[in-house]
Amino acid sequence: MVRYFTPLLIAYILITVSCGKTENPVPKKNIERILIAPEMIIQRKGVAFDVAVRYFKDYTDHDKVSLTLNGQTGALQSETSAELEGTTMVFRFQPVGQAGDFPLKVVIDNGQEVVEQQLALRFVNDFTLAGVWNSLQKDYLSTILFRVDRSNEGHVQVNTFRYAEPYTGFGLYFLTSRPALMVQQKPFINGLSGNYVLEFANGVLQNIKISHGEKIVDTDYNPATTRAEIASVDGVTLISEETVGNDKITTYRIQDFKLSLHETPQEVYTIVTRIPG
Repeated sequence: MVRYFTPLLIAYILITVSCGKTENPVPKKNIERILIAPEMIIQRKGVAFDVAVRYFKDYTDHDKVSLTLNGQTGALQSETSAELEGTTMVFRFQPVGQAGDFPLKVVIDNGQEVVEQQLALRFVNDFTLAGVWNSLQKDYLSTILFRVDRSNEGHVQVNTFRYAEPYTGFGLYFLTSRPALMVQQKPFINGLSGNYVLEFANGVLQNIKISHGEKIVDTDYNPATTRAEIASVDGVTLISEETVGNDKITTYRIQDFKLSLHETPQEVYTIVTRIPG
């Protein structure tokens, strides 16, 4: 009996030990979210531009990341990682030769899985008032959630952009550098440097307010700079100048648009509206 029992016992022990062995599993690499932040929500054709990608992960391994626009691969300019900001990569693209909406796609390969995200980026022929106004549509703007800015020191900032009614903050866009500004110069609509706020009603753009300067914040600002910038736009016509209380209001016309430049003791701003007809 012992003769038969011993081999069975040995077999049992071997099976038990074998079943009890467990290899250490490879930890799952998790990517939590991906942010695509164009330099300009509406980009002008014919100029090079940057797009930032920011994503968050629970591991330190380096990933393979590519960003393409309509088949063109962006060149990596910088990569940084921070606990609260995640991994931020800035890609530069060569000029696009035509207007339209083109797919902007990021692909992240972390060795375990490939994660993709895509949005459409809009290109216009130029930054004329009419060209930009006609491109500021609710259906498009609501798909862009972030934009990339740079501080005066060159630090990359990924800022939130969210379409909302009636008012949508659109960001800071200046033709020239100003010491008081926190971000580097980035021009937008020709002749209109400042902080843009869009007003919508039922998804239709009603007006654009551009704050050019606040005298308390930007002590070096001179309203004459704004007047000269507006006057330099092709096709601009001076309609009227008037003083209402302490405010000076200058009205211009550019094609089918009216520009009301308000110079108040606190702030200088322009309201742009489309002329009905």
